[in-house]
Amino acid sequence: SSSAKLATTTEAAVYASSKAAVLSITRSFAYAFAPAGVRVNAICPGIIDTPMQVKVLADVAARRHTTVEELSAARNKTVPLGRAASADECAGAIWFLLSDESAYMTGQAINFTGGLVMW
Repeated sequence: SSSAKLATTTEAAVYASSKAAVLSITRSFAYAFAPAGVRVNAICPGIIDTPMQVKVLADVAARRHTTVEELSAARNKTVPLGRAASADECAGAIWFLLSDESAYMTGQAINFTGGLVMW
């Protein structure tokens, strides 16, 4: 899923709604499949540095007549940890959910947001 389900704008209403639906399905499936020992959880990523993120920043920068670097710096200031996550860091959270360390977790959403979402 994504942290977008928690804070939406009019421009992102459909996207955020789809992410909220993913969380609802996650919880419903977790409840339904728990008796069979199947765990269902979600990762809700915030800002992750990926090629797609770079493309989005480039598109926005072109529309706003600014640079990707300026947009990235402004974006990072909104994150309490002061930066975007790497894809490898997000993969670590996924590996945790796949491991036996999370054997008693189901129906949960892990906010992986650098502090943008703290609940």
